[in-house]
Amino acid sequence: MKAETLLQEIQSVMPPVQKPVGIDICFHKDGCFECEALRREIQKFGGKELPTEGIREIHQDMSSLSAKGWRWALPSYLEFSLSEDASVRNTETEFLIYNLAPAPEHQAETKERLSELNREQIVCLLHFLEWCLNHEHWGQYCQEDIKAGIAFLSTISA
Repeated sequence: MKAETLLQEIQSVMPPVQKPVGIDICFHKDGCFECEALRREIQKFGGKELPTEGIREIHQDMSSLSAKGWRWALPSYLEFSLSEDASVRNTETEFLIYNLAPAPEHQAETKERLSELNREQIVCLLHFLEWCLNHEHWGQYCQEDIKAGIAFLSTISA
């Protein structure tokens, strides 16, 4: 799949949604230092789209986002991962791949984080990982993680 085709799919099946308010954006509601820190860090970003600066803020903390937080961040994050900016600074795409390929002990929590997505959106994530697998950099650098992510998301989309 070409990047342009994937971008069209992302824009079609993952329309931007309003940013969740307050603790609804975080996975752990109370008493979690990481979730509280993330809420403070992304407080300045609002609306339906997450700017590049926001993606750079959250990329290492995706596990602290709730299902609603993932639903809000993913459209912008996926589009960013296909952009020229992402090729300059690869860590954001790398961390998204890792988050979509959880270790067995983290699969239940990851399924919960993806629970706001419908089947079409999960399939879109599968297509993203397939695109990564065929990408000249990601297909070599993260090949095993991408394959693990494809296997994991396949269990959800079935």
